[in-house]
Amino acid sequence: MCERSIRLRARVSALPLTVAGLVALAGHVAPIALAGAAPDARSQPGGGSAPAAGVTAPAPRDASGLSNAQLLRDFIHYVKIDQGELALSYARALLERKVSQAEFLGIVEDTPQIAGRFDEAIRDAMRNPALEGVAADLFRMYEGGRRERARDPKEITRNIGLLDQTQRARLLARERLTSAGEYAVPQLLDATTKGDRAVTQAQAQDLLAAMGADAVMPLCAALPKVEPALQERLARVLGQMGQSQAIPYLADTAAGTKSDAVRGACLAAMARIDSRVDATLSPAFLYVALGEQYAAEPSNLTRFPGETHQLLWTYEPGVGLFATPIRTEVFHEAMAMRLAERALALDPQAPNAAPLWLAANFNRQLQSPKDYENPAYGKDRREAMYYAVAAGPRAVDAVLARAMRDRNTPLARLAIEALARTAGGTTAATAGAEPTALVRALTYPDRRVQIDAALALAGARPSEAFPGADRVAPVLAGAVRDAGARFALAVSADVARQQELNKRLQALGYTALPPGASLAAAADSIAEAPGVDLIVCDLSRGQTESLIEEARASARLGATPVLALLASDSYSVLLSRHENDPMVRVAREGVTPEQFAEASRALVQRASGAAMTPEESEAYSLRAIAALREIAIGGSDAFDINDALRPLMAAIDSSKGQVRLQTADVLAHMRLPEAQSKVMDAALSAGGAERIALMSIVGGSARRFGNILP
Repeated sequence: MCERSIRLRARVSALPLTVAGLVALAGHVAPIALAGAAPDARSQPGGGSAPAAGVTAPAPRDASGLSNAQLLRDFIHYVKIDQGELALSYARALLERKVSQAEFLGIVEDTPQIAGRFDEAIRDAMRNPALEGVAADLFRMYEGGRRERARDPKEITRNIGLLDQTQRARLLARERLTSAGEYAVPQLLDATTKGDRAVTQAQAQDLLAAMGADAVMPLCAALPKVEPALQERLARVLGQMGQSQAIPYLADTAAGTKSDAVRGACLAAMARIDSRVDATLSPAFLYVALGEQYAAEPSNLTRFPGETHQLLWTYEPGVGLFATPIRTEVFHEAMAMRLAERALALDPQAPNAAPLWLAANFNRQLQSPKDYENPAYGKDRREAMYYAVAAGPRAVDAVLARAMRDRNTPLARLAIEALARTAGGTTAATAGAEPTALVRALTYPDRRVQIDAALALAGARPSEAFPGADRVAPVLAGAVRDAGARFALAVSADVARQQELNKRLQALGYTALPPGASLAAAADSIAEAPGVDLIVCDLSRGQTESLIEEARASARLGATPVLALLASDSYSVLLSRHENDPMVRVAREGVTPEQFAEASRALVQRASGAAMTPEESEAYSLRAIAALREIAIGGSDAFDINDALRPLMAAIDSSKGQVRLQTADVLAHMRLPEAQSKVMDAALSAGGAERIALMSIVGGSARRFGNILP
């Protein structure tokens, strides 16, 4: 059973028996595999779902001699008489023909035996697990056909022409234009200003106001660049819409116009949208505030949920209003960057504008689909890191602060990388009297962020101690020992289930911490671990929700992803609540080891990045050792190399090769009997060339500090 189909089934019983009743579910029925789901329906012949176990679907009568309409009619017939195997066969035969969405829409609406029964048959089929996949495919084709027709420019023009016809024609046109949404706005805007049909102009303007959120951003894009007379009209329309997204554009237009009428219309519209808005606020401040909303990616700012593309709007005098499709994954980042750019154009010192732009640009890089050519960020533009380094440490430290606030681990690591290239000395450690975000990152609940921050601070070489400096050397020493180690915690009320989950985690390369029936019961395990990279819980719905809330409030687990395994009745409920949360993944209990592994991998990669390879782990270890050696040799006033003693003594026992020798060398630079003794023990237990190298390192310690062996 597919993830989106589960949500559809949970809601389908509440829908009326009309096709219109199913429109609200458009884009939510495409089969998508999830851990614990049945095989993807599209992997089956014809794109349908597999028959129930042990059932062989009978072939329909010679399908090659049947029309597409006949196949669909027979599918509906067999659904209604509860012959699922036959219904499945006819649906798969139709799907194999790869009928276009527009053609399929025509079959549904133009065939009398189908038009009145399609929606009811789809609803019934969605209740049958064996038919769920093919029903989802058919409904997706139908909805896709409706969208294509509604968004067809010729269809939009035809419907605008009906706005001054009979009342019935007008109502039909308004319904279709509303269904087209943003796609209809350019032609509706033209209709309000061109031609001599006063009724059409008035109807088009009234419809734009009624469309609300579906028309606000296209009109906002046009508002600052059209002639004053149209600006005044658009301001009134935006005021009628009541959408807060228009406020920065209205304030900007009011501040920049020379027309008292336009200024008055814009200020009146702002007051109508939100009477609490302070008209004296700078447009730059308002643009940044709206950009922050887009950066948070709320559902109300996504006009086409479930679709692969959204629209970016531009108005050019002489060309008019036009849209650029952009992948949904990077749409919100593009909008946040646009708004920040406008704020900076109005006020180069606009508070938080530069960090917003830098963070959105990094997120664009992180979320962009592979090989995607972003129309809002062409190949001629430099990579995000270039702009971050150029912006300087204070702006990037603000990016790191927001990344830690949002528990956005991949963004935090990129911000630290930029700081490592720019920050130096005091700038890295303190901002006035307060520790920088880079220092606070030493306690962030992700070990790679801690290690990155420690490396950056060590590389900055601050001249004096600062609050938190005592954590740098221990974090680096811990990286020498287990930079690539991954720790996971299983939480379940069933002891046998705890052990089963631990075995699965160990098979994936995790060090499984002692499990517990709750986070509180596993508190000692959590406290003793260097960090927790994954939590897997198998609890009731209420207990799962409580665990997620408790983890998010924890200083050690706030950035730890949670894989929640749930019974079917709880699965669909929590799935809808957490489907957009990068830190939580919901799967059904009973998943196979392969599905468990894929769900874990996808969750961790999305939440904190891909696991380290052995080569990356060794590189981290060597970088950490080099930083510690620099601290030891340089006699830093900010860091005390002796803080790393215990982790390094443990590391020399578990490491080998170059890492072992360099760890010994750092210990040999500590004026401590325990350090010199540990290197001597390592030399005596080694053999061959390694013993010779370690004895040489012990000799260096003796030359520096004398014989301080026991």
